[in-house]
Amino acid sequence: MFYNYKLTFSGTHYVYAGSTNNPERRLAEHRRSCLGKKPQNPKLAYVWKKHGDPAMTILGTFKTENEMLEHEQFLIDQIFGESVCLNLSPFASKPPGFPKGKKLSSETKAKMSASRTGMKHSQETKIKQSVSMTGKKKLNLAVTVVAIDPFGNETTFYCARECSKQIEIDHQTIWRLMNSGKIGKWGKAKGWSFRKAT
Repeated sequence: MFYNYKLTFSGTHYVYAGSTNNPERRLAEHRRSCLGKKPQNPKLAYVWKKHGDPAMTILGTFKTENEMLEHEQFLIDQIFGESVCLNLSPFASKPPGFPKGKKLSSETKAKMSASRTGMKHSQETKIKQSVSMTGKKKLNLAVTVVAIDPFGNETTFYCARECSKQIEIDHQTIWRLMNSGKIGKWGKAKGWSFRKAT
């Protein structure tokens, strides 16, 4: 079996998305790398050392490696570029030491290539992803943001990046205001406030 997972750290919003065929071994590999002298992922290592061991949550189980990598790409697309994302690469890939298996299918390569060039997932891919998650818990990779405009109207966005695109306020400003609980005073953020959805 193949798995997608996320690592989260208590008391923070940080998140790392990955894939493996052995969750326990992969978590041990992460720990060994992050606490070693030359971590493969400095961002993850910094947060690991500061906040301690993370919780690993399995987000999906798959029969093939291709399905695992395709869905990992879907997960990374949701969070990459957010300040809470600990993934170094925007692309899904097999972790170091992963056993060699069948080559990626042309269909999977095409889908991953599309995501790498900024193209949106096709409707067919979205349907497959939706079906694969049927009966499973809703993904909780990025923090859902509630934006309150200067007139008190609330709009919910699935992540800060999406919120930033829609209301044209820098996503770092959104995070700063959300974490501080303050109302924006300058520029496009004037009068706006943000909070995490409950």
